[in-house]
Amino acid sequence: VMIRHSSSRSQVKKLPADDYRNHSDTLLIRVKLNTREMNLEADVRRVFTGEFAATFQSFWKLANKERQDEMVSSIFNMGTRNTAILSYDLTNNSPEDIAVRPLIWNVKLTANSLVEQAGDDLIVKIGETIGEQSEMYQESERMLPVYVDNLHNYYRKVVFELPEGYTISNLPDLKMKVEMVRNGRVSGCFTSDYEITGNQLIIYSTEYYSE
Repeated sequence: VMIRHSSSRSQVKKLPADDYRNHSDTLLIRVKLNTREMNLEADVRRVFTGEFAATFQSFWKLANKERQDEMVSSIFNMGTRNTAILSYDLTNNSPEDIAVRPLIWNVKLTANSLVEQAGDDLIVKIGETIGEQSEMYQESERMLPVYVDNLHNYYRKVVFELPEGYTISNLPDLKMKVEMVRNGRVSGCFTSDYEITGNQLIIYSTEYYSE
């Protein structure tokens, strides 16, 4: 119930959106190519903050083991749902952790659909190690808006161990910068870059939505 003094005037205002940096999804993926099995073996550390974390912290311990396994398989799927989860654990997964501590996932998995043989070359679908993405492409002009439920950001670091005797032939393809500019302001952005350290290819990627 709202009680209003006769001399006051009510106002309707739009609440400001929370800063996108408060709702983050951070991925550190260490990937090794198994040339015998033609698959990728990965150790994944993932940290959720803000709404990303609260979504799971609110109910995780109420879910049974079968439901928990299903969610992990869905969240950490790489490629065409042909990923084997070997083990996983969560830290700070209780309701009392909401808005206090980040949710931390540690997952070991094998991705079985990201390596293809092409003559003497191997094609590694390294981009799919960050998981399935929202597909918003369509042939005709978009008529409905894209809805972003909360402002958020992603950071990914992929460390790929090169097999002995192999080199990478298309490194420039890993450099990307895509921005969505509205009214002179960047409201969405995706960037990626890389470096080579010894036998490791390290890919850095950031993505955010600020409106």
